[in-house]
Amino acid sequence: MKYTLLILLVSLPLFCIGAKIDSSRIEKLFDLAKLQTPELIPTQKEVEKLANDLKGDPLEGYLYYNWALFKYYQSNLERALAISKKGVEICGDRVDQKSSKLKLLNLLASFHTVKQEFPKALEIYQSALKIASELKDNLMSAKINNNVANLYFGLLDYENAYKHSSLAYKLIEAFPKDQFYSSIISILAVCESKLGKNEIGLRHADEALKFAAKTNNLAAMVVAHHALGEIHFSQKNGALAMNHFSESLKFSKEMGNLNFVILNDIGLLHTNILLKKYREAIAYGEEALDLIKNDTDKTRLYAVKKQLAEAYNGNGNYNLAYGLMAEAHENYLQKSGLEIQESIKELEVKYETEKKEKDLVQSKLILLKKESDLQKAILLGSLLILVVIILLASLLFIRYRSRKKLIIVNKQKERQVMEAVLIGEEMERQRLATELHDGLASDLTAIRYKLESIDTPDMKEVNDLSEMLKSAHEDTRRMSHKLAPLKLEQHGLVLAFKSFIDESTSSACEINFTDLTKGMSVSNEKSLVLYRVGQELIQNALKHAQANRVNVQISNEGGWFSMLVDDDGVGFDSKNLGKTNGLGSIQRRVEQLEGEFHFDSSVKKGTVSVIKIPLN
Repeated sequence: MKYTLLILLVSLPLFCIGAKIDSSRIEKLFDLAKLQTPELIPTQKEVEKLANDLKGDPLEGYLYYNWALFKYYQSNLERALAISKKGVEICGDRVDQKSSKLKLLNLLASFHTVKQEFPKALEIYQSALKIASELKDNLMSAKINNNVANLYFGLLDYENAYKHSSLAYKLIEAFPKDQFYSSIISILAVCESKLGKNEIGLRHADEALKFAAKTNNLAAMVVAHHALGEIHFSQKNGALAMNHFSESLKFSKEMGNLNFVILNDIGLLHTNILLKKYREAIAYGEEALDLIKNDTDKTRLYAVKKQLAEAYNGNGNYNLAYGLMAEAHENYLQKSGLEIQESIKELEVKYETEKKEKDLVQSKLILLKKESDLQKAILLGSLLILVVIILLASLLFIRYRSRKKLIIVNKQKERQVMEAVLIGEEMERQRLATELHDGLASDLTAIRYKLESIDTPDMKEVNDLSEMLKSAHEDTRRMSHKLAPLKLEQHGLVLAFKSFIDESTSSACEINFTDLTKGMSVSNEKSLVLYRVGQELIQNALKHAQANRVNVQISNEGGWFSMLVDDDGVGFDSKNLGKTNGLGSIQRRVEQLEGEFHFDSSVKKGTVSVIKIPLN
């Protein structure tokens, strides 16, 4: 038998601890007994008031769960679907709503299953199973897996139906007193019968029926009897099958479970045909057909009409039988028209003459040869394109390497030119320093001594001249030292720099020097450049910036030498700074040593300069 088996395990209790409103208020509002008395059914206003009272409360999701379930039992599927969707949205990712969200997702997927929106239902069931796993809720996992098994059963995918029903059974075994224990075993039994596992299926179905009778669970008895009917029918045991299908139909009608009324009508239709009781088969078939006439599942319509046609044919009503077969065929075409057309084409090809078959084979061989030639051409073309790409890439790489090498050579030439300029500058400084020290300074000293040896009554004027010569001698000596600092060669960069700062400090400007270097070793070339750069920055602060305070700090860390010069002078607009100033000269000197030079200045806010030079 091929039809949709749908058993939704959704009427589940939920207990919330610490809620502001007791759950009994919700359960009382949505008591299913009220369905029998319309005036007791809660109004929209009552429900919305309670929903407003429960905003942010742990019971908020529980309210929407009961509300959606109540609407479903009112046969208002669309409204139930909308309420359950809203409930899922309200629960969101709230930790206190995970349990409610789980049950709402199970409910929502069940509604989509009822609407035969199977892909959507499966997607939601997967989300529900994920939450059940996070909560370690094996009972809910069992019920959700059972619902998934029902869904696959409706799609006639018995392998997947059996897979999920087996998992549901393993999980429910830890909860033998649960109200759905019998239903889950019954579904497993039906799946087993569909896969030819009749012996174990019969054992499970008997176990389910005993449990249902023991607990007086009407819903479980419906499923258990139906499962036994399925198994006995598959074993061609018509009498037993009819007995169980009849019992299940009786309980289904008592419960008002329309889905199982249809299932058992179909079961009795098949069973009476098996027993050649065509009149009884027609009665059950017509009842089933009337209940599913608007069913969107064309497969079920096709199966019922086809079997009903067989019953009418057996009863001698050939016209009705023919009409129903035609309708069944139309339903089947609607379900799988293209597949049937393809099957017809295959049959036509199968019964063609031997000559046509040979022609077809020959055509295929020619086509295969053409395809092979085309593939070879494509492969050859692809190889040629690949070779061209490799050649182009190689040329580009060679060009890139050549340009890079040229850039390196040019930089080396620039560095050599810069070194020559610096060496020339330094040699000129040395020459000027020597001439000042050995020439002008010596002459000034000789004049001073000569003047001091003169004996004249007006000694005040002689003394004044002597002091002026002494001052000129000191200035000349200082200029000589600045041009060629002897201490740099004798004592190294740090002490030479400190000496220069001490000589440059005056009452007009205080210069603070901080030495943070540790075990630093600097080559003579770099020491000289750093000394000159530091000189330039400090002299700029004294002469141009009109600074009252200058802070100088040097350090070495991570293989780099750093110098920071900070003054509180008048500053300048660095955005409008020209390229021919002293800072440009500093920049070139630092780049010569592969270092970095940064400065920041603005009008009336002083200047900060930072130099970094690699020591290695």
